[in-house]
Amino acid sequence: MNQTMKTSMENFKKTKNIYLTMMSLYGFADKLYGSIYIAFMRSANLSMFQISNLFSIEQILLAIFDYPTGTISDKIGRKKIASYGFITWGISLLIFAYSKHYTYFLISMILMALGLALISGAPGAWLVDHMIQDGVYEERTKVFPQIQTIISLFAVMASIFSYFFIDVSNSLPIIVAGLISIFTGFYSYFAGEDNYGNSKHPSLLKTLNENLKAFLKDKRMILLTIKKLLSYVSFVVFVLYWQIYVTEIIELEAKFLPIFLILFMFSLTAGNYLSSRIANKLENYYVSIVGLIVSAVGFALLIIGDNLVTFIIGSILIEVGLGIEQAMTPTWTMEYIKSEVRASYSSIFSTIQSIFGFFIINLIGFFFELAGLNIVWLLGIVVIFLEIGIVLLFVKKYKSTRS
Repeated sequence: MNQTMKTSMENFKKTKNIYLTMMSLYGFADKLYGSIYIAFMRSANLSMFQISNLFSIEQILLAIFDYPTGTISDKIGRKKIASYGFITWGISLLIFAYSKHYTYFLISMILMALGLALISGAPGAWLVDHMIQDGVYEERTKVFPQIQTIISLFAVMASIFSYFFIDVSNSLPIIVAGLISIFTGFYSYFAGEDNYGNSKHPSLLKTLNENLKAFLKDKRMILLTIKKLLSYVSFVVFVLYWQIYVTEIIELEAKFLPIFLILFMFSLTAGNYLSSRIANKLENYYVSIVGLIVSAVGFALLIIGDNLVTFIIGSILIEVGLGIEQAMTPTWTMEYIKSEVRASYSSIFSTIQSIFGFFIINLIGFFFELAGLNIVWLLGIVVIFLEIGIVLLFVKKYKSTRS
């Protein structure tokens, strides 16, 4: 690294630290919530159909909320909008923690969707534009995996804490998560400088219309959207059903769920670390593919065996692969999106994913009720290989057309 880059990295350090604090706290809260939320809903006597229904409703609401929030954040400030999102999401978690019936969970999900929509894409767009402004974007293949690794370590810490919290009460991890998220919102609002997009239209509706038309005309964005949808399926397949496997197939108590989550977070962190190592030997596109293949092997192990050992090994591989793919994919997808519409395009991606999620979550729930977990794990493998095909097609057609 030359002297100029060292100076640029020093200038970028404050922004990086703010982003790390903001997203590490968010990740910490998310994993506290994630350690128990499905089992918590089951303890309130909700069926898997009701749970799938609630999450599918959340997805369709995300689609409604997500579309305008990216453009709004480009207009009035990415970090500011994210801070509102953290506060709203935190409030939704507190409602969730005290819910005993479907109706109260539904109210929580409505607020949760709004909070997540406000957060979606805004922090990442804020960070990337500061990287460009400070002249350190060339170092993204090192910076992104480093950041993701630190955030994952906080997730590991959350998993450890949740083990002790759950021993006190199933709702305690969710309550603490809500309070942390609200604090994160106030921190992110006051820390650092915000940045904005550069829309040609003062009208929000005109800006939304312009961005959507440009997005839909860009075949690169269409392929990236398909990739994101496939990635979402494999992600949600594991996230929604691993707790069911542990508590209802292996028949372990809910208090042991955080132990598995700790293991998963270490695996995810290892994947983040490995991504930068593999990137020294392969192009970023192919590093993403390596991660996808590792996850597919993990899902295959879950099908082959139905015991604790194969579950642990398979889950570790799924998380390592996810860590590799998650850390590396943003380093090449961001190159195809212009700075002035970065948050807006991120919201369009999320809106499409949320509409898709409404149908796919219910469909996965139907598959589960019809044929059990193995059909769900098989679906994970199928969509991963479809995703690999999309990445290879994208590389072949658009490798040389970066923005």
